[in-house]
Amino acid sequence: ANGQMTDSNGVGGGFSYEDSYSSPKGKANYQGRFLNCHGYGNTGNNFFVTADGVEINPTCTARASVYSDATKPDASQQFGHGVAGISVRKFRCEATVEGNAKAGVKLLGANSHFCEAEIGGYIKSNSQRGIDGQGVARLRVLPTVVVESNGLGPVANREGVYVGNTSLNVGGGTVYVDGGQISLNGGAAVKVEYANRALISGVTGYNPGQSGVTSAGIQIANASLGLISHCMIDGGSSQSYVAQITSTTVGGIFNVSGRAITGGANNGAGTKLTAVSA
Repeated sequence: ANGQMTDSNGVGGGFSYEDSYSSPKGKANYQGRFLNCHGYGNTGNNFFVTADGVEINPTCTARASVYSDATKPDASQQFGHGVAGISVRKFRCEATVEGNAKAGVKLLGANSHFCEAEIGGYIKSNSQRGIDGQGVARLRVLPTVVVESNGLGPVANREGVYVGNTSLNVGGGTVYVDGGQISLNGGAAVKVEYANRALISGVTGYNPGQSGVTSAGIQIANASLGLISHCMIDGGSSQSYVAQITSTTVGGIFNVSGRAITGGANNGAGTKLTAVSA
């Protein structure tokens, strides 16, 4: 509790809470808690977690991970995320995550074990995605999440919330996005692909697609079950649709509204289902 950690040299990180991620134990309770802890100016991740049963509470902050040592074999891999979770189960993060060199919160499966997490909090001005999940068994994005201004840094055209199990967990995992405010992202506000089930509800998105990518504000692709409901997308520089579901076995879009703007003209269609048994 009440810790502060910074490492401006080398490729180190801030707080690290680790176990053998090759054999997660799936702890039922939170046994590792960060309370009012602050990581800043770290060249690696401000919070790095490989253990189960870990909570980073709302009073924690992760800010300004910076790394620019071009002498390393692959310097691009040394840029830090605000919070990185690798093959963790029972993981909850509600911190303020701001201004990191990669994603605000990164979830990554490894060694055939996949992440289970709940993410809320305030995620702002990270160079890539706000929440980036690959190899996800279960992710719940909490209604309290606010994601702002991601995807406009060194790597543009990235989403506010993204789960892509393409190479690590094809056809598996459940993703719930239970609300939240997501704005000014380079790509879509929310995009989920190659999940088993993707359920997106209650999202308010402002001006996605600012990098000129013609894509829907909320997207589900290549899922077994996809549902988008009670969402609102307020325009974008080049949004083809407000919401879109493609290549999904069963899917539906309900009570979704907003503006889709393509080439300066509003697209009245709003939503689109392709190759879906609705």
